[in-house]
Amino acid sequence: MSIDLWLVPEPDMTLQQLQEMSAGLLSEDEQKRFDSQRLPKGQFTFLHTRVALRKLLSHYWPAVEPGAWRFRRSHHGKPFVSAPPGVVPTSGSYNLTHADGMLAIAVCDSGEVGVDIEPQTREVDALALAKRFFTNEEFQLLNSCAADIRQSLFLEIWTLKEACVKACGMGLAHALRHFSFDPLAAEGLAMTLHKPIQSAPESGVDHWQVWSGIHGAFRLGLACQMSAADISAQSLTVQGFDIVSGVQTAQWQQQRRASI
Repeated sequence: MSIDLWLVPEPDMTLQQLQEMSAGLLSEDEQKRFDSQRLPKGQFTFLHTRVALRKLLSHYWPAVEPGAWRFRRSHHGKPFVSAPPGVVPTSGSYNLTHADGMLAIAVCDSGEVGVDIEPQTREVDALALAKRFFTNEEFQLLNSCAADIRQSLFLEIWTLKEACVKACGMGLAHALRHFSFDPLAAEGLAMTLHKPIQSAPESGVDHWQVWSGIHGAFRLGLACQMSAADISAQSLTVQGFDIVSGVQTAQWQQQRRASI
C-alpha cells in the first residue's frame, strides 16, 4: 500500500489566467460552487483546488483527461472519485486541505486517507479550544506543558485529529474525541482510539497509521484507516506539484509517526 502526499502552492497568476487554464475542466456542480464564491480570493482558491486535483489524478491515470473526472460524496459527506468507471481502484481514496495559499492532497491506493494543514503562525487560544474539543488527557497535556511549546503542540494534535476525522468521513462534530494523541510520549507519538470507528463491513479497514510533519511555515497531519494486511506494508512519499509545470520536489520534515 502506498500513500502520496502532494504539496501544491498557489500559482503566481491572476484569477483571469487561472480561469482561462481551467476552461472546460469543471463539472456543472463545480461551476455552481465557483459562482457561489463571492470574493476573488475564494474563487481563486476554489479554482486552484479543483484544477490541481484533476491534473493530479490525470498524472496517475494519463489516459483520462483532467476534465473527464467526476466526483461524488458519501452519506457522511466525504468526497470520492465516481468516474470514469473502471479507472480508479475501488479501495483507493483521496483527501485535500488548504490554508494560506498552500494546498495539500493525499492519495492512497488502499484504505481511507485524510489530511489537514494549518499555518504554524495561527494564533489560537489553545487551552480554551482544547477544553472544548479535545479529550481530558490532551487538555491536561497542554495545560501542563511549557508555555513556549503549547501553541505548536496544540496545532500538532489538532491536525492529527482533523486528519483522522476526515479519513473516516464522520465530521468534526462527531469524532474529534474519538481519537487522542500524545506527541510527548516516550515512543515519540502515542495514539489512542477511544471509540471504534465504524467502517463499511466489506472494507475491512480497522487499523490506523498517522504522520505529523512540517512543510515550510505549515504544520500537517496525515492519517490512513487501513486493513491489517496493509499496515505493515505501507509507504509514504511526499512530493510537490504545480498546475503548470507538474511534479516537483518538496521539503518535508517528518516529526512523528504512530500506528494502532
